[in-house]
Amino acid sequence: MFDTLGALFLSLLLKKIGICNENSQLNIAKILLKHLLQINMNSIQIIDQKITDITKLENGEYSYRIKLNEESVGIGLYKCMSLVNHSCYNVTKSLFNGSELCLVSNCSFQNGDEITYNYGPHFKQAKKDERQQYLSDLYYFQCQCKACDQNWC
Repeated sequence: MFDTLGALFLSLLLKKIGICNENSQLNIAKILLKHLLQINMNSIQIIDQKITDITKLENGEYSYRIKLNEESVGIGLYKCMSLVNHSCYNVTKSLFNGSELCLVSNCSFQNGDEITYNYGPHFKQAKKDERQQYLSDLYYFQCQCKACDQNWC
């Protein structure tokens, strides 16, 4: 609802200051709404963190240290991240080095395993019905991840 009102308000403002006219206002409102929804659905909160001491191990994996400041410095839109599905049991973690996003796995993968990312509450932090409600309200989908299908917590 906020996105629709925001797009309407911005289109009225653009009309008032003379950037668009009556004929183009509806098209501009549609474009604004599309972009506002993309931001809402695909933005990732950027946390001030530093990845340090990156070392490649003999087995080909990497070790690293993370200096956390857990302070949000903004939001970012990352095209590739919008392709990663949600799971209440995340197998990845997002790490930031400035505004650069790195998606790091928490476990080993087999060929064909899905790489997922947690959009909201982890199954250890919230009950299934709370997680489902959060994801439905914010992202408009019913989660069917392993944690939800098997009723973890």
